[in-house]
Order: sequence, then structure tokens, then C-alpha cells
Amino acid sequence: MQRLDDISGEHFTYPVDPIFIEPSGTEWDLAECFLYLENIHKHMNNMSMSPRIRAKYAATWQMIRARHQRLLDCLEAHNFDANAVSKMDWKKAVKRARQVYLGPKPTSARPTQSHKP
Repeated sequence: MQRLDDISGEHFTYPVDPIFIEPSGTEWDLAECFLYLENIHKHMNNMSMSPRIRAKYAATWQMIRARHQRLLDCLEAHNFDANAVSKMDWKKAVKRARQVYLGPKPTSARPTQSHKP
């Protein structure tokens, strides 16, 4: 979450210039952070979860929001689309973040069975 400091603060307006992200390669870490934040947001608003668990997610959201309010407002307003933060090609970073955070997608193909004569 420390990477958020690179693109968050009162002096930033969104979308930020990619020059703040691309040269240092922080899009990879930021994509993971955005996915993590999206997960927190989903869980704190998930009415099927117990109120106690939702409250823990809400407390985490508020703690992060205290430091990164403008960034979280931007992400929330744009359904956690990274392009709202910076207009750049996020595809590879987001794909990798989803694989790291969520694991590989299950394949729908069944494994082939060997047939013995």
C-alpha cells in the first residue's frame, strides 16, 4: 500500500500523468493495490456478510481513506478502473495482479483420459 503514496496526495489530480508511474514500473504494484482496495470495498458493502465482518472491512477502508481520500474517491467513482487514475495501458499489470491475487483461472476443458488397449 506504500506505492499509493507515489500517486496520492493533495497535489495530485486524476488522471495523473503516466510519467509518475511508468518510468519506475510501479504499475505492477499499483494494479495489485487497486484490486486489494476493490476487494475491501466489495466486502464492506456485501450485505450477505455478517455485520461484524463488514465493519472490519469498513474500518480498513476508513483507515486507508484517511491517508488517500482523493485517490479512493476517484477509484470508487470509476468502479476501480485504473484508467481513471492514469491514462495508460494497464492491461498486463491488471492481468498479472488478478493472477497473483485471485490465482489462475480454472480451465473449462476436461483433462484427457488415457485409454488402454
